Formats: sequence, structure tokens, C-alpha cells
Amino acid sequence: MSPKLSIIIPFYNVEKYIGECLDSVYHQDVPEDEYEVICVNDCSPDHSRDITLQYQQKHSNLILIEHEKNKMLGAARNTGLKAARGEYVWFIDSDDYIVNNVLGTIFSILNKNKVDIICFDCFRNFNEEINHFHPDSINIIEKKGITFLNEYFNNNFLIFSSSSKIISLNFLINKHFEFQEGVFFEDADLSLKLLYFASHVIYLPYSIYYYRINNNSIILSNYSGKKYADMIKVASRKIDFYKEIQNEAPLLALKIKKDGCWNATSIKKIVFLNSKERKKFYQEIQLKDNSNLIKELKGYYRFFLSYPRFTQLILFFVSPIARILKRLK
Repeated sequence: MSPKLSIIIPFYNVEKYIGECLDSVYHQDVPEDEYEVICVNDCSPDHSRDITLQYQQKHSNLILIEHEKNKMLGAARNTGLKAARGEYVWFIDSDDYIVNNVLGTIFSILNKNKVDIICFDCFRNFNEEINHFHPDSINIIEKKGITFLNEYFNNNFLIFSSSSKIISLNFLINKHFEFQEGVFFEDADLSLKLLYFASHVIYLPYSIYYYRINNNSIILSNYSGKKYADMIKVASRKIDFYKEIQNEAPLLALKIKKDGCWNATSIKKIVFLNSKERKKFYQEIQLKDNSNLIKELKGYYRFFLSYPRFTQLILFFVSPIARILKRLK
């Protein structure tokens, strides 16, 4: 019998945290044969793999998949997705963890409702006492995906994070959804599209996910030329999506455009990169993407570099990028 849920946990360099993550996944109120845990080792250089193997010896529902080379988080999630047998999938980051005994409530909701996505909130301060999950007094909010996006767009974790969602595997397959590979911020625009195309979203208005502010994580560690270039590519994909839906959902489309334009302003921060990282930025921004936004920003980048470093610092604060972005239709 196929499991109800596939929990997908890619890992890289998280030996300090992966044990806590796996403990939370196994401190649940449903039998282990009703869900599977798929861990994807993205060539982690530390002892994360050894720790995961110790848990695998204790739990027969844990599957360990090994990458032969580091492919980054998007590819690792796609690897787990291809192996998933569950009716639903949940992507959990290996330095985060979930609330104890929450799966029983989630399974009860899924057994009573045919849904594309269940969404929920997160704890950012692990000691906070608000909005706790109590299985005896559960309220759910049901929306169409577009309505949900419009109402909760300003909640960044809820909208833009894949970890805030339990998603129907058939929905993912039928819509041909997968993560961007080889890039940072791989789930930002995908999460938007998931919600937009979802016919039935259930919002569980409780914090059941502990999101760790880890300064050594892939996203929060020092920014590089590639990270800034990938931020521009995220902006480009959001602008393209805005153009795709502006006739069908004009108010939502404008919110997405505004958010994409805000992402694009990260190009100003190249002034703080050294020459090596700037070169990487330009190499990355040249790759594959030919959208209007990328072309505009390439022009801005060349204009920006034509000035001395001191002038670039001034341009950081008085940048023409806003005028460039306003011209995008």
C-alpha cells in the first residue's frame, strides 16, 4: 500500500541540525507505514550522512538517496520528488523541524477533503508562545488558490516557501511542476504558481513548522555574484508570470510584478562585490534567460560599471533602476 505522505528532506552540511529535524518527523501520532521519509544527500561534506544512516537503521520508512555530485537544493528536491510514492509530499529543510504529533490532524484533514495544497504558518522565534497548534481545537480555512494568494500575499513564508505547503503529488505531476535546478531561491516563483493553479487550498492557521534563522544556511550565508544573479532571474520569472496572468487576474498580477521588481533591485548591491564576484554575476546573468527584464538589467549593469567605484556607491542610492522597471509592461 502506498503511503499517505512523502516527506522529502534534502541535506547538505547540516550535521548540527539534521538529528533534530528527523526526531520531529518521527515524533508523530501516526504509524510509520503511513508515511515515508526521503532524505537526499547532496554530497554533504560533514557527518550528516552518518547521522541519517543511524536513523535509517531504526526506521524502515526512511529512504536515503545519494547524489554523485552537488546539484543544489532544487535538484535535490526534484530527486526526492521523483522517488516519492505518497499521495501528498512535504518538502522540509534539514535545518528546520516540525511540531510533534501534527501528522494525525493533517491526515484527518486529507482523508475528509480532496485538496491540492494544505498551507500553514511557521515559528521564526523558537521560544514564542503564540499561535500554537492544538489538535483538539482545529479550524481550517478553505479557498481557491487565486483567492488565497490575493488575501495572504504579504506573508512571505506562507506564499513563497515550499516548506509551508503539503502538496498533492498528482497535482504536481499533472501541472508538470518541478524546482529550478542549479540556482538559489529555487522555490520562490514555483510556490506562486502552485497556489495560483490550485483549485482547492486549505489553510491551517497555526504554526506547525519551525523555520530556523541559520546564518550558515545556503540562503543566508554571504551573498555572491551568483546569488545576486539568481535573484535577478527570480525577478525575471515573476515578471514573466505577471504578464501571463495580467488579463485573468489583474490585481494579483500587479502584486506579483511589484514583488518581482523589488527582487530586481538587488542588482544595485553588486557595488559591494569584489571584481571576481562581479565577473561571476555577469557570467550568470548571461546564461539562457532572454527575457526583457534580463536585457534591461544587462544594459543597466554595463552602464553601472562604466563609472568609477566612488560614483557607483552614489548610484547605489540614486539608481535609475526604478525607471527601468517602470517601463516594463
